Amino acid sequence: MSFLELGEQPFRMQLTKSSRLSGDSLNPFDYIDAKSRVKVPTSRLEAIAEVEQNVIDSKGNVKRVGAGLVDRGSGEVTEPRTDKFGVNCIAFQKNTILYHKYRARIGRIGIADFDGFCEHHFVTIKARQKPEGGETPVGSHYLLLALRTVVVLEQLPFRESTRPSVRREDLNDLKIPRLGIHVESSINSFTMHVYELRKRARVVLNGLLHSFNAAIAWTVPKGGSFFIETDVLDRSTLDPGAYILKLLKKKF
Repeated sequence: MSFLELGEQPFRMQLTKSSRLSGDSLNPFDYIDAKSRVKVPTSRLEAIAEVEQNVIDSKGNVKRVGAGLVDRGSGEVTEPRTDKFGVNCIAFQKNTILYHKYRARIGRIGIADFDGFCEHHFVTIKARQKPEGGETPVGSHYLLLALRTVVVLEQLPFRESTRPSVRREDLNDLKIPRLGIHVESSINSFTMHVYELRKRARVVLNGLLHSFNAAIAWTVPKGGSFFIETDVLDRSTLDPGAYILKLLKKKF
C-alpha cells in the first residue's frame, strides 16, 4: 500500500503468496512488487540520468529554490527573486529536475528552466546525453512526466518514520517506462512548448497586475488607517475591509 496524493485512492492491492510473508513485517508495501506492474519496456533511472546530491557551502545568503517554489500541480519551478540564508545548497543547470526528498509522494518534483541553486533537501536529476548500457537517451521533460506518474511514484519504498523520505539509491533504482523514441520525443517537445507558453503567460499577467496596481494606487488611502463617515457604518460588520471596498467603488 502507498499513499500518493489526496486525489488518489490510498490503497494498492496485489496478491502475495503466504510463503513470502515474514514475521518481521506485516506492512503490505514490503510485499508489493510495484516494478512488475509496468507492462512496457523500462530503463533504470541511474542508466539514463545523473542522480546527484552534491551539497556545497554557499557562504551565506543566496537566491535558492525552496519547496514552495516548486509547483505541486504543474511541476514548474519559479526562479527565486530574493536572497535567503542557507549555507548548504545544491547547484543545478537548466533543464535539471528538482526532486524534493522529503514527502516526495505529494509532488514536489519540478523542472527548472534556469541555472541556479536549491535547498539541500532536493535531489537533482539530469538526463544523460550518453546513457549507460546502450540505453536510448531520454528528454528532460518526458523524464519529468514519467517521474510524476503513479506507476513510478509507487515504486518508492515506504519507511515508517516521523519524516518520510526517499534516498538517492531509491531514485537510482526506479524503473522508467520507455515508449519508443518517436513517442517520447513528441511528448517531450509538446511538454516543453506548454511550459514555455505558461511562462510567457505569467509574464503578461504580471505586467497586467503591475499596470492595474499603478492605476488604482492613487485611490488607496496612505498609511494603515482611513476615515469614513459614521452614517456609513453597518451593524452587521466592523471589518475595515468591508468599508475600504465600498470606498474604492465610490471613488471609481
